Amino acid sequence: MKKCSMRSKRSMLNAQRSTSKSCLLFVERSALSVGRWAFVYLLLLAVAGPIQAAPLPDKDTPLDWVYPAAQPLRVHVVRGLWSREYRLEEALALTGAGFVTESWHSQGMGFGYVGGWDPNSGGGVPEFPDTAEDLLANHVLVVCNINAKAFTPSQQKLLQGFVQNGGGLLFLGGRFAFGSQWTNTPLAEIAPVDFVKQGFDLTNDVQGLPLTAGPDRLGNDPAPLRWAQAPRVFWYHDVKPKAGAQIAVVAGGHPLLIAGTYGKGRVAVFAGSVMGAPPAGALPLWQWDDWPRLMARTVTWLAAPRDHLNGTLSPAIRQDLTTALASLDSLTEDTKSQAALAAVEPLMVRAAKLCRDGDALLPILSALAAGATDPAPLLSDLLGRRAAETLGARGNPLAAKLLASGKPGKVAIGLRLAGAGRAPGAADTLVRALVSGEVEKTAIGGTSDGESLLAEPILAAPGGQKEAAAALIRLAALEGLAALGDPKTCPAIRTSIAANQPNGHFDKIVGDRGVEAYTIKTDTRLYQTGLLAALACGDATVAGPLADALLGNVYVASRARSGYGTPKASPATKLEGALPYILAWQVQMHAMLRSCPVERLAPLARELAALDDIRIVPSACAAFGGRLLTPDIKAALKTSKVKGVAALGETPL
Repeated sequence: MKKCSMRSKRSMLNAQRSTSKSCLLFVERSALSVGRWAFVYLLLLAVAGPIQAAPLPDKDTPLDWVYPAAQPLRVHVVRGLWSREYRLEEALALTGAGFVTESWHSQGMGFGYVGGWDPNSGGGVPEFPDTAEDLLANHVLVVCNINAKAFTPSQQKLLQGFVQNGGGLLFLGGRFAFGSQWTNTPLAEIAPVDFVKQGFDLTNDVQGLPLTAGPDRLGNDPAPLRWAQAPRVFWYHDVKPKAGAQIAVVAGGHPLLIAGTYGKGRVAVFAGSVMGAPPAGALPLWQWDDWPRLMARTVTWLAAPRDHLNGTLSPAIRQDLTTALASLDSLTEDTKSQAALAAVEPLMVRAAKLCRDGDALLPILSALAAGATDPAPLLSDLLGRRAAETLGARGNPLAAKLLASGKPGKVAIGLRLAGAGRAPGAADTLVRALVSGEVEKTAIGGTSDGESLLAEPILAAPGGQKEAAAALIRLAALEGLAALGDPKTCPAIRTSIAANQPNGHFDKIVGDRGVEAYTIKTDTRLYQTGLLAALACGDATVAGPLADALLGNVYVASRARSGYGTPKASPATKLEGALPYILAWQVQMHAMLRSCPVERLAPLARELAALDDIRIVPSACAAFGGRLLTPDIKAALKTSKVKGVAALGETPL
């Protein structure tokens, strides 16, 4: 066996087969610092053999601690019992949050157990972000009335690392929070308070203790809070602030809102609860006019360290990717290069989830464009969307190469880039791709000026693999058209909307409209993306159906969460009826909403304000949170009966 060596911290082992025709290179990187983890990349350099990529870090260990760029604010809420009473929707709207996601506590909270909770039962949070990279899509986490064992040991360590490396975390009290169950856990270590060593820690004051300002103030909101209204807490936790903690709110001498730092991040604990039966004349804190503003101040303070964030990959990760992709250029046979790409795709997917920096994405896309490989749909969608967000016109040369490749995954990336970069001839290119769904008809420009294809019928795609490829291309074309925003393309987009109208039934009546309850299938995604594209191109008539679709997605997720009437996963994909797939689609819809020019969103503001359902708030935040709104949009939002939507019409903190 022939031995090879490399300088510094890398080593290489060449294993020669009996035929002497194949050689596998293992590139091993040692841990460089706290938070960096060792992992091995397997690259195929010669003839294809069995691909057995060495494992990446486990899913609860990030490649690196990379947080999104500072704006917009991104918050994930872990909801337990009575979480709606905390009025977080209003609070997050006041912060100007642009992305709000949530997960829910499952069964097993130990209700009725002597002492208030069962130390051997924790339930779980099955919707908690599936990987560390998914969690790192957020700046602040809010954990509302959750017992410690709902989180696995690895999830608790992940939460600890999230704060230690720069994230913000707010713990809210309640029936299942805190107490001795939190003692000796990573959650207790990062909290700015000490919890009781034994037993249940909730204390009841029947008359309620009035809240007053503590010695410390969180945030820079100049508006005074109306403490004279005497909001009261009826059940509170027995906690002791740690040395150096800030006490922002007290009740009857008991610290109630306590904050502190941990590593590079910040943590706050609200040691009260939204429990109790207020006596006549007493104002419970959850009905206090300024309660959402107090929570908004707290979240804004927790998020403050994000000012330095830019969503870029560290130099070490970028070097890992460069090394992993370097051999792909030299492989010309599709089977060999595709096998090599398959070995490094898990690394690329996780890196793409973290990266929101065009400079870091350019080398990855350049390597893909130069090689004979075609990324899988998941990687294609991730890279295409990230690149469209960050590259602008810089992506146009790459778009031309990717579109000329004739490979579906590359073409899908190229279509998104062409729209975002407003490449010459992009409208014609995108419309041709939308109409045909074929890769060979997607070269940029052409003899047509786009007019001849605008109203052509959407061609039916053949079944099987070609059908999947056609859907991939059409979805990317619609996203590219949304980024392009050309009103001239509206007829073609309307044709696509009509061709993909989902079949469903009316599950809940909203005003004079119904909300369809259907699973998230391919035609659903094409239909909803078409609605967004049409709105981005100036078609106000789609605002009503789009608002219904956004709320419809919430109902689909609720059904999947509860198990009632849940559609089964597609036999082909195993995904379409699954809750993670549905939630991921909601996130994508919100990302597309966020990229839509705000001046095109006035019709949607009126439609969202007409929906009397608190669960529409995350969609409204995606469209309007923290953005410079026109007077007509502000006025429309303020008419909403949903306070979280109406709050978006106010100036954020």
